[in-house]
Amino acid sequence: MPRGRGVTKVFTSLGVLSRRGPFDELELTSVHAGVTVDEVRAATGWDLIVSPELTVTEPPTAHEIDLLRNEIDKVRLYLR
Repeated sequence: MPRGRGVTKVFTSLGVLSRRGPFDELELTSVHAGVTVDEVRAATGWDLIVSPELTVTEPPTAHEIDLLRNEIDKVRLYLR
């Protein structure tokens, strides 16, 4: 059994892929507003599983954006 759980979520510009367990396949669990499942599938290099509980990603709040820009990523390493 591997230590930890490994990657459990992958955040992309189209949506969120999640894994329930260490040996489970990533599945699409959330799409960002305005993005379709077909668009995500077209941009994915494998036969993507779509969660039956698929949701639309909530946009970040003004407070979360402020934290990201001014506390977490002050040098804009990730946010550009």
